[in-house]
Amino acid sequence: AILSAEQNLGFISVEKRGNKAMVSLKELKNSPAKFPVFYSDITADEPCEILKIVVYSGTLLKKAGEKVNEGEAIIGAYYEKENGERVPCAVVATYSAKFVFNYEYEFTAGFFEESVPDAIAAAKSELFKNEEYPIFNVDCVENGDKIEVEIEYEKTFPQKTGG
Repeated sequence: AILSAEQNLGFISVEKRGNKAMVSLKELKNSPAKFPVFYSDITADEPCEILKIVVYSGTLLKKAGEKVNEGEAIIGAYYEKENGERVPCAVVATYSAKFVFNYEYEFTAGFFEESVPDAIAAAKSELFKNEEYPIFNVDCVENGDKIEVEIEYEKTFPQKTGG
C-alpha cells in the first residue's frame, strides 16, 4: 500500500517470518506533510543541476550531481512494482538545485572595474525580486560597453508550507 501524504512515516519495512509478517515503522523528524503534495511529475522550470534531493513519495528520476534540462522530469508521480508496472501516486519531495542567471549591464561612464559593483547590484536586483537565494559564484566579463554578469545560485523546491 502507498502511504498517505498526511502520515508522518519515513520508513516501513516488512519482514516475513514463516507465516507471520513483522512490520517496522519509523517516524519522520521532518514531516512530509509540511511540503505540498503534487499529483503529476515534478519537472524543471529551467536548466539546473540537482544538489540535494529527498523523495518521501514518488520515484526518483534524477540524482544529486545530475544536470536537468527545462521540462525534464526530476521526480515521477508513480512507483514501480516488481513486474515493472507503474502505479500512480502523489509526489511528496524536496530538492535543491544550482541555477545560472545571466544579466547584461550597460555602463556609460567610468571604467569596467568601477562599474562592476553597480552591474552586480543590478543583476541581483533583477534576479532576487521576491526573495534571496544562496549565491555560489558571480562572474563579470567586459563586452564593449556592456558588462555580462553570471550568477550561480541555489533554490530549494518546493517551498515548505504550513507549520
